[in-house]
Formats: sequence, structure tokens, C-alpha cells
Amino acid sequence: MHISTFASRHYLYHDVPKQSATNVGISGEDSRSGTPGPRAVRHSVDSQVPDRSIASLYPLRDNYVVVSGNRRSPKSLKDLCLDTVCRSLPDMEGELPPGLPQDLVDSIVKSLVSHSALNVTTLRALRHCEVGELNLAGCRGVGDDWLKKLSEPCLGTGYDGYEHPEYAPANTEAFVDSMDVDTYHQEKGYPSTHYECATGFAFTHAKGNCDASSCSTASFVSAVQEGDANMDSQRIPTTPTKMPAATLEPNTGISAPQPEYYDSHKMYVPPQPQSPWPNITTQLKVLDLRGSQRLTDRGLLQLGGLNALEVAKLDNCHSIQGRGLLVLSNSEHLHTLSLASCRRITDEAIVNISHLFSLTALTLDGCRCLTDRSLSAISDLFQLQKLDLSQCDLITNSGLNNLRELQYLEELSLGWCRNISDDGMKILASQPMRSDNLKILRIARCQISDEGIESVGKLKNLQELNLNGCANVSSAALGSTLQRLTKLEVLDASYCPGIL
Repeated sequence: MHISTFASRHYLYHDVPKQSATNVGISGEDSRSGTPGPRAVRHSVDSQVPDRSIASLYPLRDNYVVVSGNRRSPKSLKDLCLDTVCRSLPDMEGELPPGLPQDLVDSIVKSLVSHSALNVTTLRALRHCEVGELNLAGCRGVGDDWLKKLSEPCLGTGYDGYEHPEYAPANTEAFVDSMDVDTYHQEKGYPSTHYECATGFAFTHAKGNCDASSCSTASFVSAVQEGDANMDSQRIPTTPTKMPAATLEPNTGISAPQPEYYDSHKMYVPPQPQSPWPNITTQLKVLDLRGSQRLTDRGLLQLGGLNALEVAKLDNCHSIQGRGLLVLSNSEHLHTLSLASCRRITDEAIVNISHLFSLTALTLDGCRCLTDRSLSAISDLFQLQKLDLSQCDLITNSGLNNLRELQYLEELSLGWCRNISDDGMKILASQPMRSDNLKILRIARCQISDEGIESVGKLKNLQELNLNGCANVSSAALGSTLQRLTKLEVLDASYCPGIL
């Protein structure tokens, strides 16, 4: 068994003195010592890469690779073509055509990210190409305008930017921003809105989602050929609804614009245009927006069609509060969601994802506004195996009762939850299947004493236990507990003055 005598870096994150922006480089290293800067993520660059600078990020000297003996060898023809395409994206009129193989588009995105050449212009050029992974974590200046460009209509010569008249909305006044729905209701004289998860889902995803299996372009099959027939089935005819049956335009399979309807108990859902083209999110499996501090709920709601999404990383998106997570309402394959250090996330956000039963890993580390209501909302996510609630200060012992049905939980982090005490450990240890399945427990800086550590001893299959800063635990109680935890491999008992 490995016993740590040093404090865990994870829980010392807030103990590290603040470093000035001048001492922390973009690479995340302290310029004085060359060591990683734990707070470097907070000093993001606000301005994005200018279009005129993108060509310089692909210099001609990069057309060669260095081989053995300091000799240069030309890049492959594929790599040279990729560099040329990426270099010319800012100067291209319109977007890349739909139907490109997904692996080719993925290579373009990876090249743009690795060269720090991804900005609003280059991202918009890819909006009709299907990608498997969209990584904006290292990009400069990511904000609402980035995602808004992905949802704008096609370039054209009329009809408010719509390339085809049949896809232009009948009444453009009806298209209101999701954050301005209340204002729109007041102007129209409609009743005040009551936001519900299913309703927000319908509002967000009525932009023309395609079935994930029919929209793939990896084999040069355009989503226009097979996906449009399934568009209307992707709308949300939830109960109760006042929307009439969709009508189809002749020979297109595209829904015609519908008149305005509203339900007095649900949010107003204006009619949405249907695009004949695939979307960058149609086959998206990994969405990484970490560190996008300028991204708000309004921008997040611009995304749509995340039907195939499996992993979403929104760490350090400090401006997201909750309503934006409605964009994940149709992500039935989502298994990993990370919201670490989203300081303004509220219980509403967790309620909005509480129906995603496919989730197996949920990270809420540093979401200090969450309360026991959030634990109640995730009580039905019975497939959860990893749950991180570190630094959620408002969670109490009684809230842990909501974890009773999460019987497959293998990793639970409650570090720095200062309202968790011995009673919470009793509740946790008495829950069904907890002693059989729980392997990692982190309760650093919790108000745990000898009574609580005895309850931890009932978790016989524990392999890792973090007691960092549990000042009320004695050596005798810990020794008695360790005798029962025969499978324990890692123990962090640092900063515990009662343990000799």
C-alpha cells in the first residue's frame, strides 16, 4: 500500500499563491521556474487569431520533415494538401462543400488546432462538414460568436441569407434568441414562460437534426440524400403539444414553415428553418470547450444536432449558468460530462441534464453554487460510475441520501465539502452495493472524526482513500480502519495532525 506523505496537488489548487499574468506563459509554465503553472488556465488570451496571420502559421519551411542524420524529407502529398487548404481558408468565399469524408475533415481540424490557426472564420468554413472531434480548448478568444457562426443560414442572394427560397422562414420576426423569449412573449401578449427541459430541447433542436446513422459522410454519402427523410421524426412532439402535423414540401422531404403556436404552460417555440445541408455537429462525438471563459448560455444554445455526442468537456467556462446545457438534451449517447470550475453553474444546469441516463462520469468539481437539489436531480442516473463533487460547499449530509440508487458508483470525490461530516459517512456506508463497488473515496478537508473513519472501514473494496486535512482523525481509529480495508493501495493522510 502506498501512503502519501505529501498533500495531493488536486486539493492544493486553491492554496497556491496567485501568480501575475506576466509570470505565466500561454503554455501554462511559470517563466521564473519553468514548472507548470496551476493557474495558467485563468489567464486566457481574449483576442482570437487574426485572419491575416493564419497563412504565416503555415510557413513554407514546414513543407519538410527532419529525418535521421538531420536530413530533410518532403511531407506526404496528403499533408501538403492539408496545409494548403488550411492556409487558404480565411480567403475562401463560402464554406467547404458538404460530403467530404469525415476523416479528412478531422485531419483539417487537428491541423488548425495544432497550428493555433482556428478562429471564427476558419471554423465557419467547416460548418457543413461533419467532424468527429471538435477541440477548442487551446483556441484564443472562444466566445458566443464562434458558435453563432456555425448556426447562421447558408450564404445566398436573398431570403435573409437562405440559399434556397423554400428554406427561408415565412416570418423572420418569429425567430427570437432563446435568451429573449420572455421579452418576445411580453411584446406579443403571451403568458409568461415556464422553462422545462423537454421544451428547451424542442426549441434548441428544431433546427434540422438528422439521424446519426444516416448523416455520415465518411463514405461520401451526403446527408441530403438520406437524412432529410428523418428530419421530422427528430422533432420533439412531447406531451402535451399544440403543434400540427408537419407538412412536407413536394419532392424535398423538408418541413414547410409552421404557424406560430404556444402553450400556456410551456415555453414558446417559434418555427425554425430546416437546412438541406449536414452540420458540423451531426457526427460530433467529442466536444471540448475547456477554458472558454467568454462562452455563455446564449452561445452554447446555438449548437444543435448533438445526437451522436459522447464526451463533453466544459471545464472553466465561467460564464455558463445552466440554461445552455439544454443543448445536450438529445445527446442520448453522452457518457462523460465535465463541468469542473464552472463557478456560476446552478442547480438548473443539473436538472437540465438529469434525463441523460447514459452518463457514466460526471465532474462538478468547483461548482460552488450547487446544493442538495442537484444531488436529487442526478439520483436517477443509475449508470454513474464516477462522480466528482469536490469543493461543492453547499452539499450537506442529507443530500448524500440521494446517491442511494447510484449503486454502480466506483469513484466518489467529496473533498473540501465542509458540510460533510461523520453522519454523511454513515449514510454513504449504509447504501446498497456501496461496500462492493466503491473503489475510490476522496474526503479531503471534510469534517470527519474517528466515528466517521470507522464507517469508512465498511467499504471493504476501497483501493484509494484521501484523508488530506482531516484533522480530527486519530492514529488509533485509522489503524483499526486500515485492518479492514485489505484492498487499499493508496492512502493520503497528509496534514492530519492526529495521525503520527
